Formats: sequence, structure tokens, C-alpha cells
Amino acid sequence: MFSGQAIERAYPVVERAARSLKDIERPTLNDLRTMLQNAWTAEHGMAAETQYLSRRGITAQLLWQEGKDRLLPQDFQFLLDWLNQMEFELDIMVAGFDENGDGRILMGSGDVSGIFKDYAGFWAIGSGGQNGILMLNYRRVNPNTPFTRGETVPARSRQGRR
Repeated sequence: MFSGQAIERAYPVVERAARSLKDIERPTLNDLRTMLQNAWTAEHGMAAETQYLSRRGITAQLLWQEGKDRLLPQDFQFLLDWLNQMEFELDIMVAGFDENGDGRILMGSGDVSGIFKDYAGFWAIGSGGQNGILMLNYRRVNPNTPFTRGETVPARSRQGRR
């Protein structure tokens, strides 16, 4: 599931991670998390290069190779930090089952540089994500809550019913 202003970047991240996992016979939760983070990092680098460097005729590789020799160290570091701080306005949530058959949710966000966190229980993204999480907590939804009850909590809260 995706949300955010830069949703077009979600597809390359997911496709790149899926290609990386293709050769692993039984990927673990940690394999998935690693591949998603690697794919996010690669897409972030390409987007930063496209947005800031390529229109000036520079590639990230050229900046790295020649910048450290041609620029003052503090200027070179400033440029690297500036490129690294470019954030995606994007959330990616992946839900599935781990090696033990337990339900898991991995969520990566531009707010945390694409580090995919493991949420046991529930999570929500999108424009109403925080309100959804608060409502699920308020209604005391937990990993043992039957799915049929948990999935209707947000719908009932929108209608003003308890």
C-alpha cells in the first residue's frame, strides 16, 4: 500500500526489491526489510541525482570522483548532506506473514529515510493514518483482536458509532 505526494517513486522501489528477492528461495522478514531499504536508497539516489545534479550536467558518480578533489572539504560535505536530505513524500506499507506464520507489517517513510520498521499488530498510512492509529488504540485493537472486528473499527468511527 502506498500514500504520499511522490507515489510514482513507490513502484520502482517495490519492483527493485521484488527483483532482488526473486532469487531467494524462502525470503525471511529480514531479507524483505533489507531489500526494501536497499531499493529505497537506490531510488532516493537516482531521484536526487535527477532533481539536483543532472540538469547541471553532473552525475552522482562524477560528483563523488571529482568533487572531493576540486571542492573544499566542507563544501563537498555540504553537497553530500544536501543530496542525502532530499526526502520522498512517500509511505510504503507491506503486510504479510513471517517465517512463523505471524502477521507482520513493514512500513517505510520519507520521514525516516526509508528505514522499514516492523510493526506487530496494526498500522495505518495516508492522510488519515494518524487518526486511524489513534482510533485503533482507543478501541483497544491488538494483535489478538478478531480481524472482522478490527477491520470495521475505522468505518464505525467515521459514522460516529462506538
